[in-house]
Amino acid sequence: MRPGLPAPLIDLLGARWAMGPAVAGAAWFGTGDAVAFGLADGTVAIARAGWDGAATLRPRESGGVELTPATAPAPPVMRAGVHAGPCLDIAAAGVGAVLSGGVDGQLACTDVEGGVETLASFPGARVERVAAGEGGARACAVGRQVHRFGTAPDTLDLPGPIAALAFDPAGQRLAIASTDGVTLWSAGTQKLPAAGMHRALAWSPDGQILVGGLDENAAQGWRLPGGGEIVLDGYPGPPRSLSFSAPGGFLATSGSSRVVCWWLDGVPGRSECGVGSTVPVTQVACHPVRPLIAAGYENGAVLLCQPDSADVLFVRAAGGGRRCGQQPRLVCGRGFPGARSGRRRDRRGRLSGAPVPPRPGERYVKREFRPMNDEDTSKDRMFERLGLLAEEMIAAHGKDFTMGTLVLAARFIAEDKPLVRRPDRAGPQ
Repeated sequence: MRPGLPAPLIDLLGARWAMGPAVAGAAWFGTGDAVAFGLADGTVAIARAGWDGAATLRPRESGGVELTPATAPAPPVMRAGVHAGPCLDIAAAGVGAVLSGGVDGQLACTDVEGGVETLASFPGARVERVAAGEGGARACAVGRQVHRFGTAPDTLDLPGPIAALAFDPAGQRLAIASTDGVTLWSAGTQKLPAAGMHRALAWSPDGQILVGGLDENAAQGWRLPGGGEIVLDGYPGPPRSLSFSAPGGFLATSGSSRVVCWWLDGVPGRSECGVGSTVPVTQVACHPVRPLIAAGYENGAVLLCQPDSADVLFVRAAGGGRRCGQQPRLVCGRGFPGARSGRRRDRRGRLSGAPVPPRPGERYVKREFRPMNDEDTSKDRMFERLGLLAEEMIAAHGKDFTMGTLVLAARFIAEDKPLVRRPDRAGPQ
């Protein structure tokens, strides 16, 4: 922290936990007093957001608030052994539970006390995406299949791998993003016209608008049922994190050097908030009851901001890795490719057709996009698996061992040497 700047909120009101293994994702329990982290060693770590001796804020009669500093540190996390291998995805599942999937093919439910229930098992496969909704709705993606659980369990086959799942607020319709586009699944299926490959999905609080973040530096939405498409463009990079604000009535998105917000009642209006940076905003999450946005940057910085306001509160300074906590508060992720682009905004924040001039030292880069095919998606997932393995190796044996192993593997590949020793299946002659 630079001299003269106030301490970040994490030091005044928050808590930190050293997890060891890499964090694959996180989800708040519905009670709001505990958060679960899915880790690369297969455990789910549960941390309490409040404890005896935690810092508090109290309103003053004269106005403002008074900070009472913490008198006791945060308690350590509780760890539940859930998966035999890295956890791949995690989501809130009702008031006192989280849903998780892993490389072991298990779909599991973990309660706030660390109790684990296996909901489904897919031997030899990976549960790569999970989702939960109202009324006990549960779903997971395994390869090119989506499995739905609840009152009417069912399985849906898709022509390509699945990138995202999201239940509507009522838990009735499941939105599925795959290499084949976006599909709505309830009593039947409905294919939505997609402009490219969607990596993230978000429903509006009333369930009337579904928005997806595209690889093609834009977001696409649909007014349901059958109300037409919404195109949200002008991004320098792919908006892979989307979050609707229930009290604010806006959509917050990543994909730029600041948080990009949209109002979708009528003609889409756009504004930006947060601090402009040389690195992009990679994750956003709206507060469940206040019009606040938590924004995570690629360099690890986290701040709170509001649309149409220059005020910000720094939660965490840059540094210490790229990943932070998760929904409904925040999850930080990877960066974005591409150069800056966009369009001018009028006083109401609506887009005009005139392009934004490049800043000094910047230039436009024209990019040709195509939807990702099965090979592209397979390569992307292989890279994610390699990254998780590398992070697990670092946590267990350090960076030197990990770098040496990967370099040696690359050398063996170049020399056409086997990477693993396999027994002679033919047996002795």
